[in-house]
Amino acid sequence: MLQNILARFRRDVSGVEGVVPEPPSEDAGPPIRREVPPLEAPSSPVFTPTIALADRLFPVNSKHDGIVNGRHYTEWVDTVKTLKRNGELDQAIHLLRQCADAAEDEGRREKWGVAPWYFEQLAICFRKQKNYATEVAILERFDSLPHGPGSRPPKMRERLEKARELLAKNAA
Repeated sequence: MLQNILARFRRDVSGVEGVVPEPPSEDAGPPIRREVPPLEAPSSPVFTPTIALADRLFPVNSKHDGIVNGRHYTEWVDTVKTLKRNGELDQAIHLLRQCADAAEDEGRREKWGVAPWYFEQLAICFRKQKNYATEVAILERFDSLPHGPGSRPPKMRERLEKARELLAKNAA
């Protein structure tokens, strides 16, 4: 009987990210299945290279709890890295935009400044796509927000200047 329960439990949680199957006790009922919603697909299959991609996806303070697609925004780092490594920049951008909104809202609520990693990764993705206008816009958005202590904000300002140079060079 225990083998049947274990088999059913493993089947129920297979493929669900973040769930490590642990054997239930003999007196446990049916396994509890933790659903992680799939990553929401962008409204269109192809992103257009517009400055609007630097805008928020959600209204200010709508992500005050830091939750993006059922998980805290900090839990999406490995997924973003995998998407980028696999060349799926549009999906990475969509997820990063949601995480950036959540990081911005949480930083505002907690009064500790915004987490720069999500904005930096967005800038990197836009540069890979040669979308310099949007890279500048996302870096300007980051620069306009309160920052916490650390070495990242000055580096982001340097990146903003370089992106402005690339934009001017490619606009000519």
